[in-house]
Amino acid sequence: MDDVIDGVTLHLYQTTPEDSSITVEIGTDLGAVKDAIIALVDAYNAYRDFAYEQQQLPSNENEDTTVLFGDSTLRNINSAVASALNSKIDSNALSLLGLSFDSSNKLELDEDVLDDALLSDLDSIRSLLSFQMETSSSDLLLLSRGTAVPADFKLDIAADSSGAISSVSVNGDNSLFTVSGTRIIGKAGTAYEGYTFVFAGSSSTSVDIGFSTGIAELLYNVADGASSDDAGTLTTLIAELGDTNDTLQDKSDDIRQRAETYRTNLTNRYAAYQSAIAQAESLQDYLTTLLETWNSSS
Repeated sequence: MDDVIDGVTLHLYQTTPEDSSITVEIGTDLGAVKDAIIALVDAYNAYRDFAYEQQQLPSNENEDTTVLFGDSTLRNINSAVASALNSKIDSNALSLLGLSFDSSNKLELDEDVLDDALLSDLDSIRSLLSFQMETSSSDLLLLSRGTAVPADFKLDIAADSSGAISSVSVNGDNSLFTVSGTRIIGKAGTAYEGYTFVFAGSSSTSVDIGFSTGIAELLYNVADGASSDDAGTLTTLIAELGDTNDTLQDKSDDIRQRAETYRTNLTNRYAAYQSAIAQAESLQDYLTTLLETWNSSS
């Protein structure tokens, strides 16, 4: 059964005895969380090595690893990554996970600290790393979210006498959401596009809503902004460098072709000169012999 709990598949192997039931508890896979954090450390440190090489002064020995030396794109990405890693969420920072920077600005992991946090403070880890919504009412739940993060806002929910939602507005604007039963769906083209809320209340109310973006999401946004296929800064830079390389290659090929043509023309010209010189020298020898013969006979 895969339609009982969202994201969970239950495999049934036999029926339960009469008048009995099975209790199922679903917990967080702490091992997977730890593996993901270790993978984050490895990925950042690999990126740090790459960025450090690119920042070295170019020379004949490192010309292949300093292509982006002085490039603003790499500086901007470095700054965004550093900003994300140094963010604080509810006064928590990377130290909660046992992470710190060494003298080379690489991440170090204290696994004992991470293990303790996973066992005793999982909610803080979730808040530190992931996207979170805070509301003033437990009756409003977040079902799905969009890619953008809107500013904090107050959602005014109007319900009719039966408890059904009749309208939803923000600052008096009721054109931002559509209502489908208990679901409140952000309209396309608005700041709330992609967001769907579920209202479990039965009377009109106003709910204060705020969002926090965790470190993992901040890093994802930086990485996606740099490498997305559509408009990533690195993707764009690679395309521009490719175009520049193609243009320079075309110019180089043209120069080489013209130089080869010029060399061929010079070779033919000098060959013609050499042939003319040889003919002139031959004629000179003939005339000299003729004069000597003439003088001797007279």
